[in-house]
Amino acid sequence: IETAMMNVFNYLINSFICGRNLVKLNRELDSFGGKALEYKQMAVHNLICLMQLVVSTLLISSDSPSLIGCQNTEIKDLLDQAKNTFAVCHVYILGYIEAYIFGEYELA
Repeated sequence: IETAMMNVFNYLINSFICGRNLVKLNRELDSFGGKALEYKQMAVHNLICLMQLVVSTLLISSDSPSLIGCQNTEIKDLLDQAKNTFAVCHVYILGYIEAYIFGEYELA
């Protein structure tokens, strides 16, 4: 189950990076996030929550990134829960992508 959930996460992250429609991606994040909880895969669930924050920000906001500025308490909580460098790296990778999309090149 753990390998299957990591493969789902890899699919989701690659879909995001390749420019998949954010509305469809958000639906898949909701669906697979629920499955990760159902199967008690908390590491993958936390990574999916991180992606949901980025996708939500991109869908509803047009002014500033939420990850790298670290003004978001949800991000701080996710970083505190991250028990491995893989999760922390994804926080920063997604944050840099988000900052670049918003034109915050100094942050990226």
